[in-house]
Amino acid sequence: MVAVSPKPSQSAIDTQILRALVRKLMGNGILSQDDVRALLADAIAHLDEQTPMDASPSSDHG
Repeated sequence: MVAVSPKPSQSAIDTQILRALVRKLMGNGILSQDDVRALLADAIAHLDEQTPMDASPSSDHG
């Protein structure tokens, strides 16, 4: 019998992609640790303003 591993959720995949992107930008000197902290603080400050549709990665904003 072959064990089937559970499929990761879309949010887990999004998190991994975002982490890799931030690491890449920091590695290339495009973002500093202070930039990342500022982005996270801004995201936290605006969490209450988001509706579920705004938070959805599949929504079209532009």
